[in-house]
Amino acid sequence: MIAGKPEITGFSGFRRQIGSHDFPTGATGVTGATGATGMTGVTGPTGPTVTANNLSAYLVNRVNGVNNGATIIFPNILTNSGTAIQYDPTTGIVSLAPNQTYEATYLARPITSPSGEAGAGLYLNGNVINGSVARVQPVPGASVPDGITNLSSTVIFQTTSPSTLDLRSINLSGEPNDFLSANINVVKLA
Repeated sequence: MIAGKPEITGFSGFRRQIGSHDFPTGATGVTGATGATGMTGVTGPTGPTVTANNLSAYLVNRVNGVNNGATIIFPNILTNSGTAIQYDPTTGIVSLAPNQTYEATYLARPITSPSGEAGAGLYLNGNVINGSVARVQPVPGASVPDGITNLSSTVIFQTTSPSTLDLRSINLSGEPNDFLSANINVVKLA
């Protein structure tokens, strides 16, 4: 067998990609009508009932001679709602429901005693709540002008049984304090 000469292949022509063209894109057409609304989904479960339990009480008139360890009484109530917090404006005692978490905040403006001391703290069931005591003690020989001292604290605490909360005057010298104004706010968190 004799091998022949290879044949010459002819020109295959030009290929063009499908969809390519040299023409500009035309204008966008009109939007069609909106389709029908779909079915309503299943309603989710009802959330828990929330009862606002809070107290905001204050005093605006100067109170003189609040002895060391005595409760500061707030005769004015701004709000006291819900059943987990009850306030007696004649005693200054806040009654709290058991097994709850609360936040309590106070601000007191004492006039320092002759010793220059003044303080306040929150008490739960007759025991001071750690971190709630605020005091002022001036530098020896200096005095704090009346009414410029602000004492405040915020604490979060839990009750395990029906409990009582009150704000008390604290003065390590044992002298009574006078208060120009004060307020207390208590909110049940959980």
